[in-house]
Amino acid sequence: MIAVITGAGRRLGYELASHLLAQGHTVIGSYRTHHDEVDELRRLGADMTEVELTDLDAVDTWINRVLTDYPHISLLVHNASAFKPTGNDPREELQAFDLYCKVHMQVPYLLNERCTEALRRCPEDTGNIIHITDIFARRPSGTFRTYCATKAGLQNLSDAYARLLAPEIRVNAIQPGPLEFLPEHTEEARRQVIAETPLQRMGGFAPVVRTVDYILDNGYLTGASIPVDGGRSL
Repeated sequence: MIAVITGAGRRLGYELASHLLAQGHTVIGSYRTHHDEVDELRRLGADMTEVELTDLDAVDTWINRVLTDYPHISLLVHNASAFKPTGNDPREELQAFDLYCKVHMQVPYLLNERCTEALRRCPEDTGNIIHITDIFARRPSGTFRTYCATKAGLQNLSDAYARLLAPEIRVNAIQPGPLEFLPEHTEEARRQVIAETPLQRMGGFAPVVRTVDYILDNGYLTGASIPVDGGRSL
C-alpha cells in the first residue's frame, strides 16, 4: 500500500506514518517544520518533504512529484491542521482564518482532485481518502469559531467526495476529540477538558490509528464520520 499523509512530521501524523511503515507500507509525508521525528521517519523509509501548505503552488509542486514518482496511491490522509483560539481583532483574525481555509479546505480539495486517478489505479479493492476533521465540526466551539468553521468545511468535503468518488474510492472522516495535550496547555485547561470528557482521560494517538486500520479493513464503509473522543461530543 502507498499512503500519502499531510502533516506527518509530528504527533498524530507521525504515529500514523510509523504504524504504516511498521506494517511494510510505503509512506509519503509532508511536514511544515523539521522535528526529530522527521529524521526518524526517513530512517524508517518514509519519503518526507517540507511543504508550506499555505503556498498552493508548493503543494502542487509536491503532489506533481509524487504522482510522477509513484505508480498509484492507495490511501490519502488529510491530517495537517492549524488552530488557536479566535482573536478579538476581526481584521487580524482574518489572517488566521485564511490559513485555516487553506490547510483545512483548499489543500484537501486540491489533493483529492489531483490524486483521484492515482487512487483509482491502486491494486487494492478501492482507494481510500480519510479526512481528519474534529468533533467540533458539527458542534462548534465559540472560542475556536474560525477553526471550527473550516473543519466543518473539511467535513463537508468528506461527505461530498464520498458521494462523488464511489464506488472506486471510499471516503471517510475521523472526528478526534482530546488526544494529547500540547505543552502550552495550562493545568486549568487540562482539568477542564478531562472534566468534560466522559472517559475522564486523554485518548492518545493510538485510538485514531486503530480507527484508520478499521476503515481500511471494512470495505463496506464510505461516507462515515467516526468520533474518537472519549465521549466528549456527548
